[in-house]
Amino acid sequence: MDEKQKKIISNIAAVIILGVLILVGLQIYNDQSKTAPSTQPPTQPSTRVPVTTYSKESYSPESLKLTVQSAKYGYGYLEVHAIATNIGDGPIYSPTIILTIYDESGKVVLAQDRAWPAGTFLSYMQSGDSAAVDFIALVGGNIEHVRYRLTSDIQIFNVEYPQK
Repeated sequence: MDEKQKKIISNIAAVIILGVLILVGLQIYNDQSKTAPSTQPPTQPSTRVPVTTYSKESYSPESLKLTVQSAKYGYGYLEVHAIATNIGDGPIYSPTIILTIYDESGKVVLAQDRAWPAGTFLSYMQSGDSAAVDFIALVGGNIEHVRYRLTSDIQIFNVEYPQK
């Protein structure tokens, strides 16, 4: 048997051993998850992430404040940078901010985009937390000036635009 064949056989053996270890690990995990919960506290700290749920009835309406830091339009792109703050007394789940871009008259919708405050997509934004929200939206056509509006499905949504 030459060196090349020995190397191939050792690689195959390594893959088989790794596969067996993975199967044994999965079996151990499966067996542990089927056991009845103990009434005794665990002796080691849990490594599982706790799942937190909230009831909307226990909090006042969701309240989100959006403070626009800057907005500029050029080369066919509108950039909007803002800070979202949960000003309510409860968490907000995955707060969606909608940017709608209009022509200069404000009657024709040119583009629309959605964004979430950083770190809040499919997760909770806790009361008092703030996070950045950034949009870079392509506006089609040869448009010199645009208007934009920020909205949300949050019950109480306040937007502070920069002073000109």
